[in-house]
Amino acid sequence: MGILKRNPDKTLSPEMGYWKYLLFEYFGAYDDGGLETRLKALQVGWLIFSREGKAAYEFAEFHKNKRRVLGDVLKYLYVIIGLGGFVLLLYVFNAPFFFALLAFVPPIIIHLLAYKPRLKRNLRHVAHILDNNQRFTQLINLPVGDPAELRAFIESLKIGSKDAGEKRNDGEAYETVSGVPISDFQVQLREISKRENQFNQMPMLEVIDFFNVMCCPACSKEVPQMSEADFLLFLKSAFLRHPLPKKIVLKNKKPVITRMIFHQFMLASYDKHHDRKDIPKYATLLCDHFEGFEFEKTIRNFRTDDNQLLEKIRNDYKSHLHFLRYLQSS
Repeated sequence: MGILKRNPDKTLSPEMGYWKYLLFEYFGAYDDGGLETRLKALQVGWLIFSREGKAAYEFAEFHKNKRRVLGDVLKYLYVIIGLGGFVLLLYVFNAPFFFALLAFVPPIIIHLLAYKPRLKRNLRHVAHILDNNQRFTQLINLPVGDPAELRAFIESLKIGSKDAGEKRNDGEAYETVSGVPISDFQVQLREISKRENQFNQMPMLEVIDFFNVMCCPACSKEVPQMSEADFLLFLKSAFLRHPLPKKIVLKNKKPVITRMIFHQFMLASYDKHHDRKDIPKYATLLCDHFEGFEFEKTIRNFRTDDNQLLEKIRNDYKSHLHFLRYLQSS
C-alpha cells in the first residue's frame, strides 16, 4: 500500500474494477494525499458506481460506512492496545500503576497519525460534498482529469463562507413552500426549469414533468430509473448543452420502454408545436446520453406500441411524481 500512498493518481481510472475501487478506498489510498487527488478519486468512484448501475445515495452511503468502519477499527485498536497493555503491565508484570498508564501512549500516537490535519481536512470536504447535492452535482459534472477545473472547484470550497454561504441563504429562502420541506434536488430542478431549452422549444418545466417518471423509485417496476444526480446531469447535458462526462447507466434497464418514452417525447414536442417529427434527432438524444443504446437499432425500433401505457403509469404513480409541486408553487 506504500505505492498507493506515494502515487495514488496511478491507481485512478474510470475503467478500474468496482471491487478494486472499494478495496483501495478502505485502505485509505486517496485520503491522505492532496485534496485534488481526493476529489478526483471521488469523481472516478462515482463513474465506477454509476457504471455498475448504483444510485447516488448508494455512493454516499458507501463513503459514510467506510468512515464509520475505519473509525470503529481505530476504537478497537485503542481498546486492545491501550487497555490491554495497561492490564498486562499492571497485573501480569506487576508494574507500578503510573508506569502501566504508559500503555495508553501508543493509542494516542496512533490517533494523531491516523487523523493528521490533511486527512481530516480531506474527510471533511468529502462529507460536505456528499451531503450537499449541489456540490456533488458540480463535482461530477467536471471533466475527469482537468486540473484547472478541479482547482477552481476546490477554491470555491475553500471560500465557501461566501460562495456556499450565499447558496445556503438562497436555499433557506426555499426551505419550505406552504410548510412542505424542500430538498436541494428540488431547488436545482427549479433553477433548471427557468432556463431556456437548447434542444427544442418545449419549456424546461414541461421537459422535467415529462421525464420525471425516470427518476421515481416507486416507478422502477414499470420504468427504467436514474438517480437524482443523473437526472440533473441528463437535463443539463441534453437540454442546456452542458458537457456529459460519461453516458448514464439506467437501473432496471428496459430498452423497449425507454425507446417508447423518447418516442413519446418527440410526439409530445410535435403536438405542442415545440418541434417537428425528427426520429434521428430524438433517437440521438437517447443514444448520446444513456449507455447500451446503439443508434441503428434504436432507429429501427423507435416507436410506441401502446399509446396509453405512459399515461397509465403517470396516473398510477402520480402521488410519487412530486417534483413539480415545488416548481409550480414558486
